[in-house]
Amino acid sequence: MGNNSGSPTCTGRVAWCEVTEKYIGQTFVMYGRFVARNPWTVILLSFTVSALLGVGLLGIEEETDKEYLYTPQGSLALEHKSTVINLFDAKSDKNFYLHQLTNMGYYGQVLVQTREPGQNVLTEGIIREMFDLDRIIKNISIPYGRETYTYEEICAVQGGKCVEWNILNVIDKNFPELFLRNPITYPIAVGGDNYADLSFILGGANLTEFVPAPGHDPITVVETAEVLRLQWHLRQDSAADRDIATLWETEFVKELSKLHCSECTVVISSAHSIIDEMNGGPLKDVLNFSITFVIMCSFAAMVSCGGNWVSTRVLLALMGVIAAFLSIIGGFGLVALLGLPSVSIVGVAPFLILGIGVDDMFIIMSGFKATKQGSAIEDRIAETFRTSAVSITISSLANLLAFIIGATSRFPSVSTFCIYTGVAVIFCYLNQITFFGGCLVLHARRVEESVHCCACKPVASRQQMEKEQQPVCKRFWCSGSPPDTGEADDSVCERGPRWLLPSMIVNIPAKVIIIIAFSAFVGVSIFGATKIEEGMDLELMIANDSYYQDTLKLNKKFFSDKGPVIAVVFNEALPYWEPGVQSRVNVLLTKLKNNEFIDDDFEISWLNAYSSYLRSIANTTLPISREQFINVLKNNFLPVNPLFLNDVVFNSDNTEIIASRVYVQSHGLNNTVDEGKMMTQTREIVDNSDLPAFAFSFLFIYYEQYISVFSNTLITVGIAICAMFFVCLFFIPNCLSIIYVTLSMIMIIVGLFAFMHFWNLTLNFATMIQIVLSVGFCVDFCAHVCHAYMISEGETRDEKTRGALQKVGGPIFNSALSSVLGIVMLVNAQSYVFKSFCRTMLLVIILGAAHALLFLPVILSLGGPVNTIHMAPQQPVLYQPPDSMNYNGSAPGIDPKDQATVDEKINVKENKISQGAEDLPLNHCNGTIKHSSTTDENTCNGFTIQIADEIEPILYISEQLLMSPDVRTTTI
Repeated sequence: MGNNSGSPTCTGRVAWCEVTEKYIGQTFVMYGRFVARNPWTVILLSFTVSALLGVGLLGIEEETDKEYLYTPQGSLALEHKSTVINLFDAKSDKNFYLHQLTNMGYYGQVLVQTREPGQNVLTEGIIREMFDLDRIIKNISIPYGRETYTYEEICAVQGGKCVEWNILNVIDKNFPELFLRNPITYPIAVGGDNYADLSFILGGANLTEFVPAPGHDPITVVETAEVLRLQWHLRQDSAADRDIATLWETEFVKELSKLHCSECTVVISSAHSIIDEMNGGPLKDVLNFSITFVIMCSFAAMVSCGGNWVSTRVLLALMGVIAAFLSIIGGFGLVALLGLPSVSIVGVAPFLILGIGVDDMFIIMSGFKATKQGSAIEDRIAETFRTSAVSITISSLANLLAFIIGATSRFPSVSTFCIYTGVAVIFCYLNQITFFGGCLVLHARRVEESVHCCACKPVASRQQMEKEQQPVCKRFWCSGSPPDTGEADDSVCERGPRWLLPSMIVNIPAKVIIIIAFSAFVGVSIFGATKIEEGMDLELMIANDSYYQDTLKLNKKFFSDKGPVIAVVFNEALPYWEPGVQSRVNVLLTKLKNNEFIDDDFEISWLNAYSSYLRSIANTTLPISREQFINVLKNNFLPVNPLFLNDVVFNSDNTEIIASRVYVQSHGLNNTVDEGKMMTQTREIVDNSDLPAFAFSFLFIYYEQYISVFSNTLITVGIAICAMFFVCLFFIPNCLSIIYVTLSMIMIIVGLFAFMHFWNLTLNFATMIQIVLSVGFCVDFCAHVCHAYMISEGETRDEKTRGALQKVGGPIFNSALSSVLGIVMLVNAQSYVFKSFCRTMLLVIILGAAHALLFLPVILSLGGPVNTIHMAPQQPVLYQPPDSMNYNGSAPGIDPKDQATVDEKINVKENKISQGAEDLPLNHCNGTIKHSSTTDENTCNGFTIQIADEIEPILYISEQLLMSPDVRTTTI
């Protein structure tokens, strides 16, 4: 094919795209003929496979471990956690301390406030009701195995008592008024042998100074408090302990949800309420999917409702939506059968698959309409697959690649979602070319036989009924006929975009307006993309009507002044008895406490406490020997100081300290950005010391997301864009076209980042998924337009652009509109995953459609390639010369018998392709066949006709061949 110098291609004289179009097209022609001959076989096969695989959904499991799902695997925090668990025993059954946990723990929590918020919660009536509540909680029993357990049997233990972070421990339940009448010291309140840290228990405390007696120093006491927090902690040393604790938490929430407090408001939760509610939110949105399915079916039917009762494609469109639904069942069922647990965010995948399936359906239906009415059904189906298969292959492959790339993510939630959805995309593609392809054949047969779409009986045309003077009602409801042309049964939804878009794009003022508008869009996008934030507010992750919302709000308002406790872990043996080592440890602690995020008044250090202990011992001279240091520490200091007992690890013969840890605490952190900065800076301070140590908090496991998600998103999106580039290179190998599609992709992605910021969305594990899959979606529409442009006939760029929009503009517009209608149902969804998905995908669809239908056509009309990809036709065209053609006898090289056969065949079927192929316009050779210098060749106006000995000598010249100035030879 000739190559216009102004439109560079990537393959030279013989365009690679011609090869791909030819062989892929031929493959789909053969497959299309198979489907046309065996529609019920492919329909039943597709349906049966999807239905059988759907059995896997009955046993599908859901992964609910928040730590596993939402933190990057292989992260430093997970590595540090594993080290801490291996070095230090939890000992929650005998020496439990909250700051030493490597997870969020197991507990039940109650937040109490007055019925009128802001009033004093420390009243005798409320305290008495809290004692009643405490009794109910301690009577909760949990069956496990053959045993039944109460709270006292499974509670975390410290000093031989259950660990209960509440003020009740320091109050005599028989005489609470005595406690309230006396000054309540702050932050530590003492009652009998017990004490309570009121800074952790009281929220909104009003403090004042109190002088207990003349000459004594004033002490801080509590006058009033707005919120009272009570916690009951559980042991977690073994797997059985954790299973029982989980069951107890569930029963705790269930029992206390029935509680009625006459003088107060009670807000209940457990340690794992956030996980339960995060996973439970999407389940509440299942109804939205049902509504979306109905909307998709309705819209598909509306778009396809043109024509009459015979030609209408309403039932066919419904089959396209059902094909997508079967893809969800089959794809999800297969992954479930393979044993991969689902995650809550997989709940958004069905909305994606419906959108992809409807898009493919519209493309296939558009391709079928473009075939010639009246031709054999087998030829029309073959031609439909030949012309439409490449488009849906590009879009499906682009989407699949995006999910394959996403499946490599370090976030298990992201990779699991991409695996489930990627497999469903494969099934969606296969079901469209099998199930829907078979339904298309049945539709074509019904139309050809003039069968009513509802009554399933042959009917007469309206014109025939009018001639027979049938009743008006019968003429309206019971008439119909096959369409004369592909456009005859178009609906308004199809006719409108096909007319409006080409007329608008080739208009010069419209081009100017579009270019100005998209230039402004790029500017706004760059500005907004630089403002997007990372992280996620936990309140957004929970359903709006969840009981846990009140817990989050009260904790944030009254108990957010203190951040996590951070352990500095020394994971190698050190000579702690040496003053130099002690000094280096203290220098490290001082540097940490000087950091802006760290509280300089908080420190838990066994080493400093032990040093003070040694100095207090009479007749002790410092420094002491190694043996003395370790012996006194193990046998004298730690037994009477259980706070430090879990922080020092000795070797097997108690001659060396192989690991230890000390603690600092951060200030309250207001956002995820500060949380990420705090973690990074504390790690840097510890790493820069000359001690073998690292900083760790179990919350660092979640903070890792905040510093990893941005880089992971950019890397994954970059890889996805490169993958899409090569997909386009394979199917549309024209340098300009690839550049334009890639430019559109980048503009859409940058615009997505920007408008996410404007719509109050942040970068997190959920939106990361949506951004990655958006790469496949944005190349989807653009690739359809660019491919249609490359195969469109036209002398000018405007003509080719008009042809491309006439071919795919309507399907793209209707596909985008149907997706928007389906997704918009999630605007008021309960879960953050669904709400963020709704907003992100609305942006992707709108931006993708705008670029595909406005920006890209304008760019192509101004600077697109002018060469055309000619797709090899499915069947050669019988060449019939005009009556004026002269034959100068029997040309040398052609046997007279063969010449007679050619003459006979030329006059058969009046310009029709032999063996029932469709009618095509013929291009005649205006001249005389002349003998060439080659004995086996004859020429006609420069075209060479060769004689093939092994082929029946019937003269075929393809329409494409006669139109191409670069191809000179065909075979007969």
